[in-house]
Amino acid sequence: NHPDAADRAEKIFELMKSLKKSSVQPTEFIFSGLISVHANSGLPSAVDRAIELFQLMQSEGIQPNVVTYSTLLDAFSKSKQPD
Repeated sequence: NHPDAADRAEKIFELMKSLKKSSVQPTEFIFSGLISVHANSGLPSAVDRAIELFQLMQSEGIQPNVVTYSTLLDAFSKSKQPD
């Protein structure tokens, strides 16, 4: 984990919220990248944020791709949560 990863992950999450309010439409690549940032952040909330982004992605009608699923699994594998 990079020393600033947790802070960056939170900033990126906030950026994602602001993008949603603007005319910029995120793609599956943007969502996969955001999920990856959280997977590598080391934050206790990383899995929750990754799931939230994944659900937002689906609610926006954006189809997850193989990279998205792989990145989501990576977030789960890096978490210390038993479930």
